[in-house]
Amino acid sequence: MARRSGDRFIRNLLTELQKAKAAGVVVDWEQVDPAYQDDITKLLNKMADALHAAGQQLWLSVQPGQDLDYIDFENVSENVDRFVALLFDETSDTESPGPLASRQWFESWLHALLKDADTKQWIIALGSYGYDWTGGEKRAELISFPEAMSRASNAGVESGTVAPPDHDFDFYYEDADKEHSVSFLDVASFLNELHALRDAQAGGFAIYRLGTEDSAIWSAINLPRQVPLNGAVKALLETLQGDETITDVGEGEIVSVDETRTDGARKIEIDPDGYLSATYLTFPEFPTLYHQGAGGEHQVALTFDDGPDPKWTPQVL
Repeated sequence: MARRSGDRFIRNLLTELQKAKAAGVVVDWEQVDPAYQDDITKLLNKMADALHAAGQQLWLSVQPGQDLDYIDFENVSENVDRFVALLFDETSDTESPGPLASRQWFESWLHALLKDADTKQWIIALGSYGYDWTGGEKRAELISFPEAMSRASNAGVESGTVAPPDHDFDFYYEDADKEHSVSFLDVASFLNELHALRDAQAGGFAIYRLGTEDSAIWSAINLPRQVPLNGAVKALLETLQGDETITDVGEGEIVSVDETRTDGARKIEIDPDGYLSATYLTFPEFPTLYHQGAGGEHQVALTFDDGPDPKWTPQVL
């Protein structure tokens, strides 16, 4: 029965990929019991055979921090086209505040995964986001780089540095009598990781998540290691533009808008080993939606939208 179910799953997968005109599939399984390693290996190899016969590829995500014994790398590496190492979330959204991708953690996992492997087979996914932990909440909020900047500006944070070894500039603020802790990744952490994976001759890189990144990474993506930053590039990286990106603060359905936009500034430095650091001097402001009125866990708000109308609104009220 299990074999027939697996065959049916693969047939359905191929049908959906063909409908989508996709080039293949990325498998991202989490918290898999290592006891199922043999079954997982057989399924992956069977999927790879079917996909390759259809001219498609199989990519497999690898997430450090969990037990990877369920992946039999030796027996699947010949069939899996690419492995995708998710080298972010050193501290996850369900843990206490901490670094998202420190240099030691990142480089240790990078070298461990690529050791004795075909390095060109590995894609390294780099983090480009932030977390906002709220005191008493079970899960942090994933936020964009502009939202981290906006919250730092609103909180009156004076300065801070993103630099090795932790790549961790965290700040605190209060909202609705709740304490918040924010950590984020930026262009300095991105370039340090990018240079490390290129030194290790990895097959490529991915960005998690598109839309939440420090936009300066697109100006810096081809910068080599150990080259002094020239004036034009340095200006691009050091100016934090308060553009039209919309940011959100708070929770609730009652929203007020602040359209203020101002630029911020940071100082980018490079050490003799080619590692970058970013010292934030002033924070940019973006158009911001301030949310209020979030209820408690067991509260419900009933709302209506009727205009208002001079005849019917009083009756509804």
